[in-house]
Amino acid sequence: FAGDAMFVEWRAGQQFEGGLPAKKRSMCSSLTTERKSNTLTLDDCVYAAAVCGAMVVKKCADSPVYSKSSSSRQGEQVATLNVHCGLGVGKMGGVHVGNDHSRRLYLVIGEPIDQVSEACDSAK
Repeated sequence: FAGDAMFVEWRAGQQFEGGLPAKKRSMCSSLTTERKSNTLTLDDCVYAAAVCGAMVVKKCADSPVYSKSSSSRQGEQVATLNVHCGLGVGKMGGVHVGNDHSRRLYLVIGEPIDQVSEACDSAK
């Protein structure tokens, strides 16, 4: 593996009255307008995550990489970068590993992380 990864979470039970950003609000509007509650359910979260993942793949898939050119023109295409998405559902936990003096990481653990890893491998 060479590259970067992005993990995004939606929390079931999260209130969004007045505070949900417009893009998230529009993504979840079909689910939340049908009921009186303004709390995200697990179904809402899975739906929003799937829509978000599909949007990232659609926008970022098959990005061309060009070689450097001696002039200001773009060089020839030498590779294509791709993106894939995995989705996991369940309880997660997180812990800070390290200290404030050298290296400090935030480690996320739980079944959804294993699910995402397996799904991403299958999405290649």
